[in-house]
Amino acid sequence: MKISQIVQKRIFQHKGIAIFLMIITFICIDIVSFKIDQHSSIFVRLVKKYYFEPILDKSENFYKTYNKALQTDEFIMLLWLWPKQATLVERVFKIDPFYRIYNNKWEINDLNLIRRADSREEVSGLIKIFGNNTMLYEIDNKIGNIMTDPTDDVLLKALYCDETGYDDFDYKLLSVIKDGKGGYGDTHYLLSLLFLEKLGCGNKDMIIHDKSDVVYNILTAELKKQDFSDLFVERIVLLYWAGYSEDIKLKWINKIVQNIQKDGGWRDINKKESNPHTTGLAALAIKYFIINNKSANKVLLR
Repeated sequence: MKISQIVQKRIFQHKGIAIFLMIITFICIDIVSFKIDQHSSIFVRLVKKYYFEPILDKSENFYKTYNKALQTDEFIMLLWLWPKQATLVERVFKIDPFYRIYNNKWEINDLNLIRRADSREEVSGLIKIFGNNTMLYEIDNKIGNIMTDPTDDVLLKALYCDETGYDDFDYKLLSVIKDGKGGYGDTHYLLSLLFLEKLGCGNKDMIIHDKSDVVYNILTAELKKQDFSDLFVERIVLLYWAGYSEDIKLKWINKIVQNIQKDGGWRDINKKESNPHTTGLAALAIKYFIINNKSANKVLLR
């Protein structure tokens, strides 16, 4: 072998080693970046661009083929996701007080929310008779058929606290819906606290304290129960709305992405078909993560 060939071979080997070391260094730097702030990682940026974004685009197809009217919460999520697409779908209720979540200027006349109990004993009596699903407020008949979840009445009371009034016992009634385990009771409780905070109702310091407590319960549940479900994605979206975007983990969003259905939607655990509620939550969680939305809480009552 000629000397020139030997020299070229060694130079080539040295270049190969240098390139290898550069790649290792780059990977190490990116790992450190990920640990400091996952959104600054080159790897995460590539995942967002070439994996998550196409999935988000695909999920819009679900609404293009969905031929049923949307409940108000489903419609509002679609407005946050794809406003133009929202103009093409039907709504179950044309007049719905929960629309105020999307637009704080929206009002409804003669919204009557009458408290059914004024003491702990009366609350206990109602729950004993009707169970945990009892309505704690009487709702005006004009909108009574809109109530679908057991917590709708206390949510609505918090949403209109600035118009209907909100005293210390209303705040105590709100705590009845908590479950302390990161379930739907906790997510709806947190949402109500966000309404109160946004509208300037109740004791500010107490709301901040209670919000911190329920967020801890929701985060703990999300860390322990990582099987995909409607509740799994609802916890993520509520954490975004509460201002805890830095606690959202890449693996949680990847879990959502892995569970998209052929129709572009998502289905709840033990369900066979995609539904607009789970789909809206899943798509919002992906969207917030892609744009690293640290101010998602500003979408409420804007």
